[in-house]
Amino acid sequence: MASNLEAIDFLLSAYSCRVSTTPNYFFETALMDEAFKQMGHSILSTFGQSLSITFADTSTLETLGIIKQQVVEIGQYEAVAGEITVLSLDSAIRLKRGDTVLANGSTYEVDRKLKDDGYLAQWNIYAN
Repeated sequence: MASNLEAIDFLLSAYSCRVSTTPNYFFETALMDEAFKQMGHSILSTFGQSLSITFADTSTLETLGIIKQQVVEIGQYEAVAGEITVLSLDSAIRLKRGDTVLANGSTYEVDRKLKDDGYLAQWNIYAN
């Protein structure tokens, strides 16, 4: 019974980012953090395409990213489904509204960040 409670406590602390009194908590978190970083890099290297990002200061960066169409709820009451273009890339890359992305001969402009889990960030982009 005690081992089940310990397992439940560990899962809750890992998912809610709660500080635990378990001595190995920080070590276990570091291992999971490294595993998720590696998974993010594996996803980009497997499914990513080559991108050229031009920042507002005219500097450029060559990297890998995933561009896909995604259906989302839009409108005042989110009652209408609409399609947006989403760019997923390493969250260490900091984009701003107005930065441009060149991929497969198409140019996109960055609109806003949709989601960032600390490993991969998703940005709303639109074609120029």
